[in-house]
Amino acid sequence: MRGHKLSDEKWIKILKEFESTTLSLVDFCKQHDIGESTFYQKRAFLTKYKKKKIVETVTPVVFEPVLVTTNQDIRMEINGVSIKGDIHVLRSLLGVDA
Repeated sequence: MRGHKLSDEKWIKILKEFESTTLSLVDFCKQHDIGESTFYQKRAFLTKYKKKKIVETVTPVVFEPVLVTTNQDIRMEINGVSIKGDIHVLRSLLGVDA
């Protein structure tokens, strides 16, 4: 098999396999009949593509200001993720100045 003709899905499997192997890059590429430069190019391309896809799928969250006048625990949920703590913990997590 030559590396240039593989699908992106197959390349992702190969890259994951490389991450878990103890072989050197040279030996791994020989074993899979892949040129080293091709390996580096595809890894760079897929890493960049993956990051781009992650950025495209991020949903912005808008917070409405709320005045909190209690010392009790506060619970908030954002996109299905629950956060619970006192006001100081939540301010710290959200990066809001006191």
